[in-house]
Amino acid sequence: METGPSMKPGAKYASLLLLALVGCQPVPAVVPPITEPPAPLAADFRAGAVGQIVGQVVWEGEAPRVPPFSDLPLTLYHEQARIKSLQRNPNRPEIAPESRGVGNAVVFLRGVPPAASRPWDWPPVQVAIKDYRLQVQQGDRGGRYGFVRRGEYVEVVSRQPVHHMVRASGAACFNLALPEPDQSRSRPLTRRGVVELSNAIHYFWMRGYLFVDDHPYYACTDRDGRFVLHDVPPGQYDLVCWLPSWREAARDLDPELGTVLRLHFEPPVEKSHAVIVETGRTLDVHFEMRLADFGEPAKRVARDNSARPAAVVRTADPTR
Repeated sequence: METGPSMKPGAKYASLLLLALVGCQPVPAVVPPITEPPAPLAADFRAGAVGQIVGQVVWEGEAPRVPPFSDLPLTLYHEQARIKSLQRNPNRPEIAPESRGVGNAVVFLRGVPPAASRPWDWPPVQVAIKDYRLQVQQGDRGGRYGFVRRGEYVEVVSRQPVHHMVRASGAACFNLALPEPDQSRSRPLTRRGVVELSNAIHYFWMRGYLFVDDHPYYACTDRDGRFVLHDVPPGQYDLVCWLPSWREAARDLDPELGTVLRLHFEPPVEKSHAVIVETGRTLDVHFEMRLADFGEPAKRVARDNSARPAAVVRTADPTR
């Protein structure tokens, strides 16, 4: 953790206290080098011998009713109470009324040999906190998701004069303290899988997801649930559709105030199709999501953190 002269004393002590609560290890001021380089890409890629996958993710049947976080215990601070009363569930499915398409679902390929892949063409990822929301920015696209080549660095920054701390779990486990606005920090992501991002300082509704892999065949569906994966090398793969769950699994509570420190969701839902990609051909694949895929609402667990602040990892690793 950076605790030099640029960090205010109060912020430094608050950060140390919070690190004891959130469970992961703090990031050192000097980020360690990457020990395993990313897999070489495109050594055998042939731009003239590729196929394409297009498709749509649709919602069948009754749409879920996902209330905002109005029933959560509020802190004693009036400003935080006002902010929390306005927040929606970040994992609520985005279903277009006309087409029934599911927006902001992630579709990707599993089983692509890195040497056969096209070159990596996703821009670098920046994770920014602004207006008490977590935004994943990748080029001109912003939202909840980002796609990161294994071994690359991700920049994290706060745009608010408020102390924030970004917590990562899943394929990476760390906490990045952001006591001052516009002072970015970075972290390499060295394991394939899904990294779930949240805020470790009471702003429990913040969520973002980073997909770390050795190939770039990922897409985020548009408003009508449509997606395109281009320049796919011929071969047989699993095409996977990934959608996070909005259902709460547990809440970690402050032992003295009873306020919510962290919110845990049920595991995400994955659906997959075996596909065969042929040179010069476009494959059309559809996915259907429905309420039953997410199971029955589980009995929510409220956990007192006075004994041990357990860090629950519930995000699946779809790239293995």
